[in-house]
Amino acid sequence: MKENTTPIEDDSGKALPILRLIDRTRSLLRSSWVVTGVGITVGVLLSTVLIVTVSDLVMAWSPVFRMICLLLIVVPVAWVFVIGALRPLLRELSSSIVARRIEREMPGIHNRIVSCVDLASGNAPTQSSAFHRRLIHEALQRIRNFRPKHALDRYSLKRSGAFALGSLVVLVVAFSI
Repeated sequence: MKENTTPIEDDSGKALPILRLIDRTRSLLRSSWVVTGVGITVGVLLSTVLIVTVSDLVMAWSPVFRMICLLLIVVPVAWVFVIGALRPLLRELSSSIVARRIEREMPGIHNRIVSCVDLASGNAPTQSSAFHRRLIHEALQRIRNFRPKHALDRYSLKRSGAFALGSLVVLVVAFSI
C-alpha cells in the first residue's frame, strides 16, 4: 500500500497546509473588514454631505453655521474611517482566533484546527508524533473543501456596499433636481 505523500507537516512537525489556510483566511478577513469600513465611511460621508447641503439650500445658513456643518461632516466621517477601516488593519488576529473563526463555519471539526495550531506553536504539552500526525491528517481531511471566503461576513459587506451605493444614488438624484 502506498503511503500518502501529501506534505502535512515540515521537519519540525508543523501543519503547513493548515497554517497557510489560516494565513490566507486572516488576510481575506482583514481586507473584507477594511472594505466594509470604507463602504460605511463613503455612505456616511455622502449622507452627511447631502443632509448639510439640502439644509443649507433650504435655510441659507450663515458662514459660522456652515463651518459647524463642515465639522458635522468631517468628524463623523473621520471617526467611522478610523474605527471601520484603520482599526481592522491594526487588529491582532492570532492563528488561534482565525482557527476558531474557521471552525465556526465548519460543523464537526471539533477543535482539530485549533489543536493543530496550538501544537505547531509549541504552546501545548508535548504529544506523541503519531498523535500529532493523525490530528493533522484528520484536520486536513475535514478542511479539504473549505475556502477562506466561507469565513467572511458577506452580509456586512453587502450592507456597507448597499449603503454607499444608495447614498451615492440619493446624492446624485438630489443634485440633479
